[in-house]
Amino acid sequence: MDDDRRNSVLREELVAAQALFPATEERRIAYIPGPGDVRGTYSFWRAGEDDPSKAVITYSAMFFDVAKSLGATALVIERANQSGPEFTDNENGFTFRRLRVPSYRGVGAYWREKRAFSLDVIRDIRQFRPHATILGGDFYWPAMPDLKRASGTVVFSMHNMLWQFGDRPSGLRNHVNLAVKRRVIANAVDAAVAVSAEAKRQFDDLAHDRVPSFVALHQIPAGAVGQGASRPDRRRRDPNRILFVGRVEHEKGVFDLLTAFEALKEQFSDLRLVFAGDGRALPELKSAAAACPFSDDVECLGMLNGEGVNAELAKAALLVCPTRRAFVEGLPGVCAEAVSQGVPILASSVVPAKEVYGEACWVFEADSAGDLTEKLGRLLADPALLDDMENAALNVRVALFDRSKSWGSALIRALGAAGRSTPASPP
Repeated sequence: MDDDRRNSVLREELVAAQALFPATEERRIAYIPGPGDVRGTYSFWRAGEDDPSKAVITYSAMFFDVAKSLGATALVIERANQSGPEFTDNENGFTFRRLRVPSYRGVGAYWREKRAFSLDVIRDIRQFRPHATILGGDFYWPAMPDLKRASGTVVFSMHNMLWQFGDRPSGLRNHVNLAVKRRVIANAVDAAVAVSAEAKRQFDDLAHDRVPSFVALHQIPAGAVGQGASRPDRRRRDPNRILFVGRVEHEKGVFDLLTAFEALKEQFSDLRLVFAGDGRALPELKSAAAACPFSDDVECLGMLNGEGVNAELAKAALLVCPTRRAFVEGLPGVCAEAVSQGVPILASSVVPAKEVYGEACWVFEADSAGDLTEKLGRLLADPALLDDMENAALNVRVALFDRSKSWGSALIRALGAAGRSTPASPP
């Protein structure tokens, strides 16, 4: 589709989305994002800049664009370690309200605190009375009908999948859980935006294809490394440097990757392993790396900003996403960052990267350090194969700069679909 046609389609969807708002009222829209420095992103957005702490364009920045294009006053409910003062930007019509993230500590605390947090969100939504609410991140599913009643229209933003990629849950308990979600979707969700095609398939399965849904693709900021026809400088690549970027947690597979590194080190004496990111398991990972017989060749860099991530990708031969089955993945943004620089990806079977990035990605069996070791060894031993994967990445990276495929564009389409079926009325 050419640019004129794309823009025309988005204008049509924007007009349809505006049908959600009564002509006689101030337009109000609410956004419940996942964790992150939303106010920090907003400060850069207000200045016309991309958030430098991220190597991809954040969903929050895209929401700010959508709210502005709708001419709506917006409430953003943030998550933080502690509650904080409300912040309002009257000029642009944004209000930020900060709620404390549940600690989930103690026996039975997870569901109890999750429910309490969701009820706090609903309380603030009732006070604001939005005509539409964008629900992202974690939320207590049984509370979603109450959110719907307070919101008018609900668009569900699926940052993760509903179940493990390629492994639909079975058994009585899972059957009941999916039945609850199916009922909630039917009664409390008007449209959805999914982070991957697999996430969309799962949503459509539970919705019986009766609720409109749209796929979003991560986007790279304009002017970032990798945009346009220019190729990355391969002279900066270290053919023996492998990279992990993400949350440092057991379920993200970091210890499997360290095990594979140790197993391959004698075959590839110059091999280096770099971990970038923070998380609960970082102290344990640092201890394990220090105890490794090849500790001099393992780095734990901690959290990096967008520039730091790009710098590490520029030096890496390969990005590894070793997520375990215990974590229901979405589609890690770092995969887009790698593809934008032509860096091949080795991902576990629960990371749906290959269906998006094709031959730029190889897959190993999740939870199998042995298969990870075998696949990683094959790639390191075959520079020509890595070259082919780099070329495949460079061939598909154009989509990462196509804003018609962004989360923001998908959100406009979702609101437009909801607007066609929902008459404008206050909640």
